[in-house]
Amino acid sequence: MRNPRTTRPGRVTPERPGARIAVRLKGFGAQSLVATEPIVSTLRHLPESHLQGLQEIEYDPERIGQKAAGYFLPPRVYTPLPNLRSAAEYLPDEAKIVVYEFDSPASLYELLFHEIGHHVCRHVISGTIRKHWVTQVHPREPAVSPQGSRNALEDFAEAYALFARNPEQLRRSPAKHAFFRDEIFRSNGPKAP
Repeated sequence: MRNPRTTRPGRVTPERPGARIAVRLKGFGAQSLVATEPIVSTLRHLPESHLQGLQEIEYDPERIGQKAAGYFLPPRVYTPLPNLRSAAEYLPDEAKIVVYEFDSPASLYELLFHEIGHHVCRHVISGTIRKHWVTQVHPREPAVSPQGSRNALEDFAEAYALFARNPEQLRRSPAKHAFFRDEIFRSNGPKAP
């Protein structure tokens, strides 16, 4: 395990020269499940616009419970709740994602794509596209997961994560698949790793 104090944080930068997107990765050197470079490589497969405005992705297991599920709790009081994703969160006012815990590379990427989905919904797509999701697409089909059944924005984040990992998985929801293919990822969908 690398010492996070002496390891420079990673940066996700676009492959195209002249592009101005850079997301700082912080704290991932404090864990040994996923090295920083595979995280950077995975995030480069997303459309550049989806990372626009996102400042930082931080791994901070010490903060777990401080803001779990939107409630400030002392760390000793925090207990992971079933059916409530609290292993990571998107902080829109800080343009930041904080990952508190994960147990495998797959769970990390699922969390990251879900939280990036929140960022995309709030800061990347237009109000018209967001309204179309909330009023037309989301109600047309069941939520893609139990987490997505909480509301339209959670369903967006869950569907985004599914599409980003494997677009074929979202085909079970044809209207949502078409929406993500045509409106969110357009022709520049997730690139093959």
